[in-house]
Amino acid sequence: MVAACVRFKRRHRGQSRDGRAIIRIVLVQRARRRGETTADHSMNDTHDPDLRSWVESANVAGSDFPIQTLPFGVFSRAGNAKAACVGVAIGDSVLDVSACLAAGLLEHTDASVACGEMSLNRLMALGDEKLGAFRLELSVLLREGERLSDRASSMRDAILVPGSEAVMHL
Repeated sequence: MVAACVRFKRRHRGQSRDGRAIIRIVLVQRARRRGETTADHSMNDTHDPDLRSWVESANVAGSDFPIQTLPFGVFSRAGNAKAACVGVAIGDSVLDVSACLAAGLLEHTDASVACGEMSLNRLMALGDEKLGAFRLELSVLLREGERLSDRASSMRDAILVPGSEAVMHL
């Protein structure tokens, strides 16, 4: 987190020699709070470039959302904005995390339950460790050849929303 501090240097009524205001910007990195640790953002096996997904569009070269990139967002199906929940972009679709939980494809954890809400606040507040474990669980679910991949693939109509039918809220 970076904080900005703007200071005006006054010189002859706040102006430089040529009559323009002088502004100095000082950028200061926020110090850690007592007991706060730095997050470990190192690479893990969710970033393996050889991973392939049963969602075919995620395997296309140049895809915005391959299996190595699983961004969270709040979405609803077109025409049903009141049923917004957290999803994960994969290929040209959005994985409905709540539908995966209801289908028994995901463990019942704080993270998966938080995905039933209409914002990312509760999910992001869980911290890096729980969020990282949840992202790994989603990655495994979406991988080719994993234990649940055949079952998840057979339920694609229930758990995957085509990008053209998804309305993104956040």
